[in-house]
Amino acid sequence: MEVETNKHLLPSYFKIISFVITGLSLISAIISFNEQLNLDPNIFLPLGKYFFLLALAVFFIFKRKK
Repeated sequence: MEVETNKHLLPSYFKIISFVITGLSLISAIISFNEQLNLDPNIFLPLGKYFFLLALAVFFIFKRKK
């Protein structure tokens, strides 16, 4: 008995995982850069809003492809 795997799901999940890792590394780079320059901590409020909108856009792009 053979088990069929849905090969169409694998690339989208790998893309989502890679986007999450890229986003987390970008956020950590911004945090370390902010600590080095001693900038205002309130800079993260608009950055968090833009990252949230980017995450929503990526989610709906992958949802529409199915």
